[in-house]
Amino acid sequence: MEFKILTYRELTMKDELLPLMYLAFGWPFNYEEFEKTAQVNPRLRNSPVGFCALKDGHVIGFVGVMDLLSRSLYGDVERVGGVWGVSTLPRYSRQGISTALMNEAHAYFTDRGYPFSFLITSRSLIAYNFYQKLGYQEATQFPSAFKRVKGGRAVKGERAKENLQKILKNYKDSMVEKTGFVVRDEDYLKAAIMWEEAFHKVPEEVIFVEDAYVMFKDLGESLCIDEIAAINKGHAKHLISKIENRAKAIIYDRVVLDKSLLELYNSLRYFTQTSSYVTLMVKPLQNHQSFKETYGDKFYMSGLDYF
Repeated sequence: MEFKILTYRELTMKDELLPLMYLAFGWPFNYEEFEKTAQVNPRLRNSPVGFCALKDGHVIGFVGVMDLLSRSLYGDVERVGGVWGVSTLPRYSRQGISTALMNEAHAYFTDRGYPFSFLITSRSLIAYNFYQKLGYQEATQFPSAFKRVKGGRAVKGERAKENLQKILKNYKDSMVEKTGFVVRDEDYLKAAIMWEEAFHKVPEEVIFVEDAYVMFKDLGESLCIDEIAAINKGHAKHLISKIENRAKAIIYDRVVLDKSLLELYNSLRYFTQTSSYVTLMVKPLQNHQSFKETYGDKFYMSGLDYF
């Protein structure tokens, strides 16, 4: 089948991504709102954002691209590629569209000398096998923690977007010994918060204890922890106690790559899982060290770093 490939920025009818994103992800894509985030987000603002497949002038497939910053075991900061939003309209599936668009993404990353391409998917999806055929392999699964509580007390959080500098300082202090997606600036943090608030329609909140914090979303009956940054284990425990008092019924943290934090959750009688269906996959693009050789056992990202 013949089709044309354009970058997202070259696409004139961006509204055509609405049915594609909704059918694939249940995301009612509003390009005007999306571009507010893209203009701020360092992962997107200097990239083509994505590649679109068009047939007869209409969008039938998409693969998003991001420029991610990562830190290696040796403290080196380098850019790597991130793939997101891989989707094809149902009537055009299995016709080579996603393969062609993924090849465009890989060429974009390779031209810029990026050593790796990363993506997040689920082992329960058909796409998982598709990515394996393209050379992707699992980099890490996402340990998680869950607990039912009887809270609902008046524990007030602050708006995260009003505390960017304080969050950023505490974050950098707590990430000194970690590798992976731990390189941030204020623009990235602002964009991540904008994205969470736009997608979930609730404010991103933060609670501080000394030089530690927890960022979270109160979703009503459930409370989602997006990130806990704490050097001191006692401070982390205090933050979790505050969250337990705030939550009405359910607390969950879906990305717990800090082993000491997972142990803390376990000691506080959370249901912890060390494996997951959702996984971070990686594809080497250059004659380069492997993921393990580059990041070791200290690779880190939080729920706020999802893409």
